Amino acid sequence: MSDGRLPPELRDDTSPLDPGYHGERHAVSLEPRLPGEDAPRLRGVILDVDGTLIESNEAHARAWHEALAEQGVDVPLGRLQRLIGKGGDKLLAEAAGLSEDDKRGRRAKERRGERFRQRYLDGLRPTNGARALLERMRADGLSLGVASSAEPGELQALLEKAGVADLVQTQTSSGDAAHSKPDPDIVTAALDRLGLGPDEVLMLGDTPWDVESAARAGIRTIAVRCSGWDVADLGGALAVYDDPADILARYELSPFALPTEVEGRPPTPEPTPETEALVALHEAHGPDATGAASTRDEVPAS
Repeated sequence: MSDGRLPPELRDDTSPLDPGYHGERHAVSLEPRLPGEDAPRLRGVILDVDGTLIESNEAHARAWHEALAEQGVDVPLGRLQRLIGKGGDKLLAEAAGLSEDDKRGRRAKERRGERFRQRYLDGLRPTNGARALLERMRADGLSLGVASSAEPGELQALLEKAGVADLVQTQTSSGDAAHSKPDPDIVTAALDRLGLGPDEVLMLGDTPWDVESAARAGIRTIAVRCSGWDVADLGGALAVYDDPADILARYELSPFALPTEVEGRPPTPEPTPETEALVALHEAHGPDATGAASTRDEVPAS
């Protein structure tokens, strides 16, 4: 795939989801983490996956569009993409007025999974800088746990396609919570598996549903806008960046940077040549230089 999102034969160039839609880049909304004497030590990060670590939101929207069309329900792609990040049960209800407990809703959910795995999964790629950012977090001694709305049978495959499966210590998916995002259950379950308190972690996500879910669990969110959401849509986040590479390029001033005076903090690792090259390209030319699809101004409503 030339752009990391969809093979050419599956694109709809007139769709508001077309990867050729370019908007202006916004300045980063950043509040550096400046801990005082009583500030809790950051010990872990809870990670969303779709749209945050892997460029998959558009593929999910298309799989839902096709599955719902088979059930006689036509929902605009733009409408579906704005719901990606919520649990499948909530998406079905809000987009199509269906329940996953009735026949059509249950069949649409099954077919979405089949189409996503058979038609889209193999062509997905990581978001810009995903692995390098998680490597830096692990080098800083942070525990990493996943809190994803993905189906249990898809989550491991998504982490492997994102190239980060070996860096994540715990996983929590839609099968581990009674209520899906933006309810806090999945995030709370991830927090429990990490064995940490809400004030000891940050969330990394890409949608307003991640921000809301984390906030309801008492956790602050750092957002990336590489899946198309505008800074204004992510307004509840502590800070907003273009993508993981953007965080890495500004890491020492980011909320993820641990205070140097914290006893037991590992020394800052020497950057690898690959990381140095990634950061240099990002600083010189922005996200496009390192292979990411251009950041869009917003996800247009349909």
